[in-house]
Amino acid sequence: MPEHAGSAPDTALIKAAHARADETVTQLLFAAGDGPHDLTCALSDPPAAAQAVVMVYRETGVFPLSADDIEMLMTLITYAFTRPETTNAGLLLSSPHRAGGRTIRGWGIHQGKVIPFTADQARTAYCTDPSTGDRLEPDPGTLFEAGFPIRPPSLPL
Repeated sequence: MPEHAGSAPDTALIKAAHARADETVTQLLFAAGDGPHDLTCALSDPPAAAQAVVMVYRETGVFPLSADDIEMLMTLITYAFTRPETTNAGLLLSSPHRAGGRTIRGWGIHQGKVIPFTADQARTAYCTDPSTGDRLEPDPGTLFEAGFPIRPPSLPL
């Protein structure tokens, strides 16, 4: 079991996890391409659940985000990286598709790694309320695709 299991993470671990979260968000947003995107992190770590959504309009490779816009998202992703043995966390990226709806892709955060979801896993994550576990219906025109692979983080935890 990792040294930090069951205890509060130390400062070095938090810094490494935050750097890994930053690298992950940057990769996802750059790979998403231009246009409006929503990036959601959902976390269910009993007894609590949390969710953060950042709406980004990326134009010609730039996506301006204020510190307030991304603080909660980064906090949840950082937490997921520091508590890999107890955390159920996922990232969902919602992007426009040509038919006018949205395409949803997903990734799980498990044992300090970001693992692409299959299309079915993305659908399940998107259609499940993280607080209650209740099943939700997707909006009409929503497509689900597998998450694309992202580079492994450059910093170890």
